[in-house]
Amino acid sequence: MIEAYRTLRDRGPYPADQVLRGLEGSFAFVVYDTQTSSVFSALSSDGGESLYWGISGDGSVVMSDDIQIIKQGCAKSFAPFPNGKPKLKFFISPIKKETYF
Repeated sequence: MIEAYRTLRDRGPYPADQVLRGLEGSFAFVVYDTQTSSVFSALSSDGGESLYWGISGDGSVVMSDDIQIIKQGCAKSFAPFPNGKPKLKFFISPIKKETYF
């Protein structure tokens, strides 16, 4: 996944839905790009994998497939990561800000 992301990033920029269009099956991933200081994450729409995220006490974003880690590190500010539903245009982040694609 990391090599595919690098190839698309270096040839792109590509919208997130275009990058993920060819993926099939169950997946959940988080890629941190040290070159751009950005995070690229995705969750398949089939429900086969889980991914959660939240905001820790110091304001850091925490992501894991283990809800207990998220609950311990993020107190009350956590939520399931939105899955790859078709036509997903925006979602509400754990800190209640709308994020548009």
